[in-house]
Order: sequence, then C-alpha cells, then structure tokens
Amino acid sequence: IDKALFLNIKLSTSIFQYSNKTGQRVFLAGIGPSFTIGNLKNNFLDYSSISIMPEFINKRGDSPFGFDNLNSDSRIKFVYQQQLYGPILIGLSSDLNISNKSKDYGKFNNIQYTLDISRRAYKISLFYRNKNSFGLRFNIFNF
Repeated sequence: IDKALFLNIKLSTSIFQYSNKTGQRVFLAGIGPSFTIGNLKNNFLDYSSISIMPEFINKRGDSPFGFDNLNSDSRIKFVYQQQLYGPILIGLSSDLNISNKSKDYGKFNNIQYTLDISRRAYKISLFYRNKNSFGLRFNIFNF
C-alpha cells in the first residue's frame, strides 16, 4: 500500500446512439487529491484513505431509457475508507452536487456505505446505497 498524498486526474467520454435516431454524449473531467495512511499490517485502525474528486460534466442529448440516462450534474465525489479490525474495512462515499442550475444543488447524493473484507488476492464488499439499492461485490486481484 502506497502511503502518500496523490493527485488524481480523470478524463472520460461516452457516446451512445439509439435506434430511434437519438443519442447522448458525455465528457467528464476531474482532478483532486487522495490521501492514504497506514498499511494494514496491524490489526486495529492501521489504514485510512480519503479521496476528494471534483467532476465537471458536459452532456448533450438524452437516452430514451430511464436507466441509461447519464447524470449531467457536476459534482464533488468524496470517498472515505477505514480499517476496523484485521481485513475488515468500512467505507462511506457520496457526491456533492455543484451544478447551480440543478434542483439538487448543494445536496449530497448517491450516499453509499460499504463493509469490506480485503485480502491481498481478493475483496468481498457488502454495500448499501439507498432504500432500493444494496448488494455484494467480489473482486479478484492479479488474476
């Protein structure tokens, strides 16, 4: 685990065309710090990570499907993760809406709570996002 202050940069673009001759195009750019301390070698509170990433979005068009329509609001993404004991980590992530034209301006959205078991070769995560969204993730590393 690299312990340091990092500067992360994110660039993303998406183009979707639909059979009804409509489409949506999205360009996302972000830059922000992340900070990690600890190395998960001790059993109790030996790892903390925080990331703050402003994301600025330019979107044109809409999807005909509700589940596929990308969010056009610029935001600041906050992610925090803390070791509790051994391989057990808890986390919290959320987006602060910074689009002053949005009805959700200044509100936190997409709040997600996680409980992870993180080992060198794999990670199992339970997450809860809102009243209708929860689940289980399984990641295998270096496969």
